[in-house]
Amino acid sequence: MIYTNKYGLCSELYEAIVNRQKRYDKGEADFSATELIDPPRIVQLTRRHYDEIEVDITSLLESWKGHLVHDALERPQTSNRLYCKIGASVICGAYDYYLDGVLKDYKTVSVWGTIVGNPQKKWREQLGVYQYLLQYHRLPVDKMVIEAIFKDWSETDLKRQGHSYPAKPVMSYSLAPYESQEVFDLIHSRVGIHERAMMMMDNELPECTLDEMWAKPTTFAVVKEGQTRAQRVFADIEEAESFAKGRSDFSMLSIDVRMGERTRCEKYCDVKPFCSQYKEYSNARIK
Repeated sequence: MIYTNKYGLCSELYEAIVNRQKRYDKGEADFSATELIDPPRIVQLTRRHYDEIEVDITSLLESWKGHLVHDALERPQTSNRLYCKIGASVICGAYDYYLDGVLKDYKTVSVWGTIVGNPQKKWREQLGVYQYLLQYHRLPVDKMVIEAIFKDWSETDLKRQGHSYPAKPVMSYSLAPYESQEVFDLIHSRVGIHERAMMMMDNELPECTLDEMWAKPTTFAVVKEGQTRAQRVFADIEEAESFAKGRSDFSMLSIDVRMGERTRCEKYCDVKPFCSQYKEYSNARIK
């Protein structure tokens, strides 16, 4: 991986971030917990083009801060890496905290991403991998918890938004452990998907889903002249036109097309230069 420094961060900060990135090692495992729940397209393209991928160091600042939190929280009962073999593959995972049946993971996250992105499904799947590994080693999991540390929490925003906003800068989210058969099926299914992807050419890899791409659909906003706030927002242009035509102030209305976006692809995916799915999407938008 090639680390660039477009914004001229000082050398000691640059080196600290790069060195922390290089600390990760999944040992002899074929798939880590993070890889198992990630899209196989991203996992394979990252592996195949690793030496060609360019990442600017500033894009790693937030994850580096998260690593600092994890480093500070390390205890004897934290960060133990476990392994097991499923079929032909070895999987591994390093949980953040486990004691007396309680499994925890620490997340340094944004408030907005937690409210809108609803990441609890992915959080539960990641903890599910750790649950499987712990139970494989005869360690029970009775409770799963995400300790979410909000990097942008604001008391002002709490007062303004009320119940939709996290009540504290650090929140605990309890997630239900998987039933034995459910977690077995989840892990074995994910391993199978990734094993099959290893045998495919780049352009044959399973396409990322809309959820995996954090896709926002194109919408059509009916806006009144002189106002910025939409009267109504529709997913279909015909519905927007019908609504506008039924209004007495029709002559003062216009339809604002708000283009959709694949947020992960556009802003957070390091392998998009090598992704046929992204290229096809980009070419279609240009036309």
